[in-house]
Amino acid sequence: MLCSSHTASDSFSPLINKVLQTIRSRIQNIEHDLQAIDENVISFLFKRDAQNNIQAIQEIMVNNMLINDNELISLLDLNTATQEKAPYDTTVYYVRSFRLTSDNLRNLLEMWGADSRTEKWRRFSQAYPQNDIHLRYVGKVTGNSPLSRHIDDANKASGFLGRFYNTIKKIDPGLVNNAKLYEFHNTRLNKFRHIEKDLPERLAIAFFGIENLLNVQHGGDFNVYQPSHQVFEAFSSYNLTFFHEFESDDKQQVNANELIPWTNVVQQEQQKVELQTRKTAPPSSLIETIHRQAIIQRKYNHCILVLVGKDITYMDYGTGQGFFSESRAGNLTKRILCRQRSWADGIEVTDERSFDSTPFPFVDLFPWPCKKINLEGALKQLRQYMNIVQPLITVTFSVMVTSVAFSNFLHFYGIMNQRNDSFVDLVGIPCLCYILDENWMDDSTNGGIPAENNLTIVVPHVHPGFERYGAYSAVLNYLLDLTWTITLIIGEIAIKYAKQTNHQSRGHLIHKIWKVCNPESDNLDVRLAQAYGALSDIKDKLKMYRENKRKQNPPVVHRAADDTLHEASILRMGRYGTAQDKPIGDKRLDQVNKLWKMNYPALHIHISRSNKDAWYSWATNLNENEHFFASAMRHVGMQKHHPLRNALNIFRPADQYDSGSDIDDDDSWLYDEDLVSEAAEKWGKSMKRHLPDDHFSSENQRRRRQKALLDKDTEEYSFTERIENRLVYVPATSPAIFRWNDNGSEKRLELKFPKYIVPQLDKEHRMFRVRFLEDGIGLDDANGNPFIGDDPNKRFIITRARLQAVKHGHDLMQLWRKEREYITGVPSIVTPNFVGQTARGRPAWKNNIRNKTFVLPINENADSLGLLQQFLSKEFPEGGLVSLVSNDVAPHIKRKNAIPIQPLLNAFLEDNKHHPFYYEWKNWNDDIAKGGRHYYPNIQFLRPDARVDSDNEKVTVNGSVRRVSYIEFGPPQ
Repeated sequence: MLCSSHTASDSFSPLINKVLQTIRSRIQNIEHDLQAIDENVISFLFKRDAQNNIQAIQEIMVNNMLINDNELISLLDLNTATQEKAPYDTTVYYVRSFRLTSDNLRNLLEMWGADSRTEKWRRFSQAYPQNDIHLRYVGKVTGNSPLSRHIDDANKASGFLGRFYNTIKKIDPGLVNNAKLYEFHNTRLNKFRHIEKDLPERLAIAFFGIENLLNVQHGGDFNVYQPSHQVFEAFSSYNLTFFHEFESDDKQQVNANELIPWTNVVQQEQQKVELQTRKTAPPSSLIETIHRQAIIQRKYNHCILVLVGKDITYMDYGTGQGFFSESRAGNLTKRILCRQRSWADGIEVTDERSFDSTPFPFVDLFPWPCKKINLEGALKQLRQYMNIVQPLITVTFSVMVTSVAFSNFLHFYGIMNQRNDSFVDLVGIPCLCYILDENWMDDSTNGGIPAENNLTIVVPHVHPGFERYGAYSAVLNYLLDLTWTITLIIGEIAIKYAKQTNHQSRGHLIHKIWKVCNPESDNLDVRLAQAYGALSDIKDKLKMYRENKRKQNPPVVHRAADDTLHEASILRMGRYGTAQDKPIGDKRLDQVNKLWKMNYPALHIHISRSNKDAWYSWATNLNENEHFFASAMRHVGMQKHHPLRNALNIFRPADQYDSGSDIDDDDSWLYDEDLVSEAAEKWGKSMKRHLPDDHFSSENQRRRRQKALLDKDTEEYSFTERIENRLVYVPATSPAIFRWNDNGSEKRLELKFPKYIVPQLDKEHRMFRVRFLEDGIGLDDANGNPFIGDDPNKRFIITRARLQAVKHGHDLMQLWRKEREYITGVPSIVTPNFVGQTARGRPAWKNNIRNKTFVLPINENADSLGLLQQFLSKEFPEGGLVSLVSNDVAPHIKRKNAIPIQPLLNAFLEDNKHHPFYYEWKNWNDDIAKGGRHYYPNIQFLRPDARVDSDNEKVTVNGSVRRVSYIEFGPPQ
């Protein structure tokens, strides 16, 4: 098969035998097929004189990370890969090699932390602390070059390989550019079956050992799972008779013409897709293939089962091939069904050449290669097919197809939670569903009750193409086999009862079948009871396997833009509609009747479907134009979660998405007032974007406030010429508002007061009277008593210098000047700076600044960075590890060697009150839980090696959950 320049008959056959033994052992350990693996197929790995270097080659198989590239290509039949693309149908097999220095490796290990995938690298670093390490990846590419694939992976790869690329780019971009690419010499394949093209890649990975490579998968695109003898014995015990039952007497004539109306609809919907996508029309053979593979052969007047896939592949769409031809998912399904047949006959070895697809008619939900176009057309064609053939059993491949079946084929939302982990719970468990259509929806005489003759038994399956993604798992393959065993047992029960109840109604027949296959039935078939038990066990193992993989390689949580989340929310709410017309009216009742028929799970999360009267009462009494989905979510949210959860969850702070945890169930952050305030602020901004442009105009604002405060004391909210002695509300985290009428111009001035003014949880004592004093602005309590700040010996005051530095500083100083003139009768002359203060320079960066530019040098007496630079030079001349926590949190943090920065910076600032940016840092430092996020971009500019380290650490202090962050940095560079 391989176009190698030599075979095992050459002089190095002793080497081949040793290598073959290791490769076969490694492949057998992962339960892959060994039939095609012999001396000849592995000879492509070596040069002719390799026999002289048996020991060196064995070292490569044990730990190639020690072997440099020159030595590697001298022992293996590798040539430097060129940039030239391979012909369209030719496959190239290559090795990608990265050389990391010992420092590079230590940096990588430090950045990744504890990770079982890097444990071997960590041991290498400890055993060879001065050595370079060679990390390699084995791959194949068809119709392209290894270099192009390398470039694509560097920019687009995900998972473990993507994480590796992203890390080494941060350590040293040259590591990517300097990677070496080698092609196995004279081993190109063309015009072979896909499964044959997979073999060299599998062999090369097995030769190196996957644990010694950057590969996660064992190579190839097609499944080559070969169950062990123990698995064969376990499945043989089910004694399947489906195939013999189906091939027995009463083979009714196939009626291909009954599907012609359906194929006409498929063509019409395909043409709509072509117009939308402007893609080339598929070959005429495609519709013939779609029609041929969907033809059913009835048994005792019934269609026994139908397979429903998700969508056609681009390759099959372009070539007109069918599901069981060359598609990967079809090939795996065929292998499984051949295994099931062989095992039923007590034969362990399977032969795919004898496969007969007649018992397994197949149809796609999308008979085109795009799942986001012409959704209604997809449902329409599938409903028509299902209504024609009326299968007793419907096999659904994938979450999406199962969701359609669970909706009784009316919409895409029959499963509310469509994550793969949740879907696994449904796999292999049969469910009664109906085959319904628009006519049933429009029929007002059926009372929303489907006819029993429209029933079908749906058996959800993992999509056979899903097995390709992620690390190889024999457990998943076992689940695929077991799900088919359950399906075929139900199928043979269906054939048996169809024969017994010939000419009786479908509804009666399906209820008989259901009585013995329902997992909760007292009459459950003995074999199915055994299979359901095994199914539960294998799902637990699969979940454990996936959880371990997630811990080894935690997913990166990407925060979607607010606009994207908002649009998604609007689409989801619009999907279920708004309440039309007045409550309890005739139009509303018609609308609610249709919603009941559609049976959206999302609209029954608060009131179960078994409580129809209560659900109708809720839906018919909803206010006009209110969203049904929003109302249902609000009801269930108040039952199960924090009252603010539904509104604020999509605005939760980014660092509250904990890696590897179920974020949907974690509401602890909603009990942290700072985090809630932050999320509420984002919510408010998001809501405002969708209001009319003039919503916040002065005229509209005034009209709303006048209406809302008609019967209330309006002193706090009116715009007045005098602010002296006015009552103002001082929030816990937001600025106080001065509403000043400046010679007819209404100005809303914000002034932030320190958090210690009033305890954060005190909601009752936040009203103060404003006093314009000689040195600045002070406060009296509601009774007129001067407010004393954190210094018990003097009155709290916001100085004039600070007023000039804050937002609205110019207007606040103008207000202060006018108020002092009223009070003293003497015009107030204000110099821009008090004694010792220099002109105000450039502010510090905030954490949301993306493009930081700063023209050097830094002016220590004027720039905000200058103040920070003085502080770091004084307290941390050689660098250090600091914690960004308040004084009450500091005693509870894990890393006791971290120095709390808050008290040190406070003391420093007290000695530098003359600096124009004193209050910028003072405000951030006083509220370090919120302001601390601005420290890193400024420290990192001054100390470029600075890095943030949080480890998602949280501590609970006085019932409040606090986040803990650290910054580590070295000396100036």
